[in-house]
Amino acid sequence: MDRKLRYNILHGLIAGIFGGLVYGVSLGYQGKLPVLASILGGSSFVFGASVHIFMSALNGVLFSLLVQRQIGQRGETMFWGMVFGVVLWLIGPLTVMPIITGSLVAWNLGVIQNAFPDLIGHLWFGAVTAIILSLLQHSKSVKPTAAAHKIVRVSSKGIVAGLMAIGMMHLMFGHFFQINFLAVSANAANQGVSVLSLVLTGLTGGLFFVFLYPRAVESSGGNLIRGMLYGFFMWIAGPLSLMPLFAGYGLHWDVGLARLAYNGLPGFILFGALLALFYQWIGQLGHTLFGPATQSLQEGSGTVGVRGVLRGTFAGLVGGVIFTFFMKKMGMLTVIAHMAGGTSESYGLMIHLIIAIIIGISYSLMFRRQSVDLGSAMGWGLSYGFFWWVLGGITLMPFLLGGAPQWGAAQSAAAFPSLIGHLAYGAALGITAFLIERRHNAWWVTKDAALEQRIQRELDQLQSSAPALWTLTAVLAVLIPALIAV
Repeated sequence: MDRKLRYNILHGLIAGIFGGLVYGVSLGYQGKLPVLASILGGSSFVFGASVHIFMSALNGVLFSLLVQRQIGQRGETMFWGMVFGVVLWLIGPLTVMPIITGSLVAWNLGVIQNAFPDLIGHLWFGAVTAIILSLLQHSKSVKPTAAAHKIVRVSSKGIVAGLMAIGMMHLMFGHFFQINFLAVSANAANQGVSVLSLVLTGLTGGLFFVFLYPRAVESSGGNLIRGMLYGFFMWIAGPLSLMPLFAGYGLHWDVGLARLAYNGLPGFILFGALLALFYQWIGQLGHTLFGPATQSLQEGSGTVGVRGVLRGTFAGLVGGVIFTFFMKKMGMLTVIAHMAGGTSESYGLMIHLIIAIIIGISYSLMFRRQSVDLGSAMGWGLSYGFFWWVLGGITLMPFLLGGAPQWGAAQSAAAFPSLIGHLAYGAALGITAFLIERRHNAWWVTKDAALEQRIQRELDQLQSSAPALWTLTAVLAVLIPALIAV
């Protein structure tokens, strides 16, 4: 057997056991280990735990073999692990388990809601397995002396970014954010949380993000989506898991209990996005001020900016026109008009298209050269559309209309049609921007060189977590609101 293959199997085995231990604690807490044992004719807690760890180890090996060509940072591997966890959840609790136990395979909403705790458990399993696997695979390539002199600088960036992100959220939404962000019970939601709790969340969130991404991803758009999904993971780790355990409430993995913490999910998504952007921008600022001078054959930032504005204007207009059909059906054009001080649908349409163009410009500048084909263009566009549903549809829009952000579970359910519209807008925006962008290459770059660069970008994206990010966004955009808000 090839030496590299042996190491992949061994590392996957160890990582799967660690992931299984974390998930196994929750299974034991929920009393499900004897049920697992009954599948193989046993009944004891110990036998069920043994079966679970054995299956976890096998799944860890499978995951290691699947991602052996992924060369990204720990965060990249973690997102792939979470996708792997979702796949295991779909195959196991929703499909195979009912067949084994003699039940009907039913993928209706009631069955899915009952399996929601297993989804959270599988997400934990995938994340922990991926992180341990990444640590094992990169342990020999890391030089402790080289890492030691950088740890303070990198950690400082993460701490500053985390504090800036939490401070920005508190500055924008004030007491509303303080009440909803870390609420894990009805009592906590009524009383709110202390500023110290928010500061500690900013510190820990920033430091763990540094652990996942010692080197910031260059693309602002890619960082935004990574941060958004990092916020999703923080919500699972915090209000759904660790915080209620420490507070003595137990795990909040049941759908009914998760609704108590749902108000914090949009806040964590926005916090994570801001954290990732600040982390990148602080690094870029430091490199600009103190880094070595470099020469580039790329186009000037002014030319790139003007072209990006024009491309984003047209792409945003196309997406806005498509979104208009959803807005018309929902009767939202007059609401948009009220937000800007008008009353008529035509005035609301004008404001809507202006907003669509502004968002399109921001997409064109932030996601420049991130799409390598129509699939990736749709993936980035859908992800950006979901982000703007959280930031715009259920946060800024009700806030600008004189109310509070609509972060509640029932409110998210009511805003589900708006989510579909934002996803359609994002897909149209991403595809249109890509079709325009791919027509342009710098005049001094030959066709062969341009083709080589495009192939290299395709390989780099496949080896990154980009496909995992798009998949997790789809899970977050469709599955999670349906599970919790219905």
